[in-house]
Amino acid sequence: MKNLGLFMLLALAGLTASAASNPQMRACRVVNGQFFVIDTGLDQLGLCRIGYSVIGAIDLLNKDASIEDMPFSVYEYSRGTTTCEADHIATFPSPGGSALKVCYYDDGSLIDLQTLNRGKNHPHNWYLNKALGLTQ
Repeated sequence: MKNLGLFMLLALAGLTASAASNPQMRACRVVNGQFFVIDTGLDQLGLCRIGYSVIGAIDLLNKDASIEDMPFSVYEYSRGTTTCEADHIATFPSPGGSALKVCYYDDGSLIDLQTLNRGKNHPHNWYLNKALGLTQ
């Protein structure tokens, strides 16, 4: 029984250390978001749910980059874009079994299509705006 307890303690410590050392998870957690992963069939992508909004976790991590290096998802959303070109829309299964439609950009960044369509002035996107530094 002692060995089982020690094993569980070590396993928990390993999971905690792993979460603390993953920059995407940390960036999401700092803004009170929920990190999750979707499987595209070719890769796994980390996303962050912030309130009612979803954005790529790497995009959130790089939100403060210079204009030239800023993820397109952050740049387009920040400037008020609310549409996505049809050939840049993809649907993936998300945790819980529902489908998640995203707008993905050529730089690999992505944002939930519903988040983008609502626009930065919609109340449901307030927490995302705060995370991106778009609120006073």
